[in-house]
Amino acid sequence: MLVLTKGAVPYLGVQEAATLADDLRARPAFRHWIVDYFSPEIHKFRDRPAIKRGMPNAPWRFQPRDYDEFSYRRGGSGKRRDTSPSRRSG
Repeated sequence: MLVLTKGAVPYLGVQEAATLADDLRARPAFRHWIVDYFSPEIHKFRDRPAIKRGMPNAPWRFQPRDYDEFSYRRGGSGKRRDTSPSRRSG
């Protein structure tokens, strides 16, 4: 079974996201989990005062020091696909 949490995890604290990841991993039926990845540059953009003023009740709280390590320690494959516009070819 696939679990898709697009748009949810950024609003969790790191410990809350860790608990979610651990809970999902403990269920054998949940074999795959798709979760958002936001680069440090995206977090900097999101932390701008104008954005914060526009969304004061929706801060992004999930900002682990090392995203790959966070994922790996919870069973992640380490596979990440960067789809930011600066990385796309064409």
